[in-house]
Order: sequence, then C-alpha cells, then structure tokens
Amino acid sequence: MTPTEARHEAAPLRDKLLARFPVLARLAPEQLENLLAEARHRRVEAGAVLFAPGGACEGFPLLLDGSVRVSKSSAAGREIVLYRVSPGEACLLSGACLLGQSHYGARGVAESPVELLVIPPAAFDSLLLHSAPFRRFVFDTYGERLAEVMELVDEVAFRKLD
Repeated sequence: MTPTEARHEAAPLRDKLLARFPVLARLAPEQLENLLAEARHRRVEAGAVLFAPGGACEGFPLLLDGSVRVSKSSAAGREIVLYRVSPGEACLLSGACLLGQSHYGARGVAESPVELLVIPPAAFDSLLLHSAPFRRFVFDTYGERLAEVMELVDEVAFRKLD
C-alpha cells in the first residue's frame, strides 16, 4: 500500500474518531497522525470478551460504535455491572491498568458488535505527557466513571435490595 493509499484509507477512520471524540481535534496535527498510525482498529462481535480478570492491558480503547459491559463476578458466579462504555467513551479500567501498570480486575464484554481504536501503552503515555487536551479527557473520564461507581456502591451497600 502506498502512503497516499494509506492516507485515503485512514480518512474515514479519522473522521469517525473526531466525530466520536471531538477533544482529539485539539491534538497537534502530528500527534493525531501518530495516534492513527500507532493505534489498532478493531471490530468484534457481540459476546466477545475484550478483557478478563488477571489479563494484561493491551492499550487504551476508544469506543467508536457498540456497547461494552464492564462487570465483576464473584467466585459463586454472581455478577455486578460496574458500568457500560458507549460510543464516544473510553474504558476507565483500561486507563487505570495502564497508569498503574497492573492487570485487569474485571471483565469487559461486547454487548453488541463493537468498533474501537486501541491506543497502545507507549502512545497512551506519550499523549498523557504531551497533550493537555488528551490528559483532560482521560481524567474527566475518571471523574465521571468514579461518580457512577460510587453511586453503585451506595445503592448496593446502603439501600434495601429486593
């Protein structure tokens, strides 16, 4: 594939990425081009396990289409849904694994066909260090998800369950 063909093929992906994640339009042009060149574009079918407890984090996923359920299961088989990732969102747990250089503590399953762009760890680290808009996006995601998980803890721990 020639460089011109590669740019032509990447244009629809770039457009979709910027439509779902407008904050990325604030990256420097070379940062955006590097992101598109380094990230893996993936499509998975409904029911596919994207990550599981104990697994290594392969990157920071940006969800373009579909829905991902992130849940935790007990040894007895009971499951609690921690949160869902929708188009235009990123997975908090993946970011935590990358930042903490740890393994996953929960499971991520595609609830529908999913399209995502996975930023590899080195590119994620570079963007965090060199891009204030990307860093703000990551930490805003943390704040939103943490609030959701705290609400879930409140419901489970302090409210009467049927």
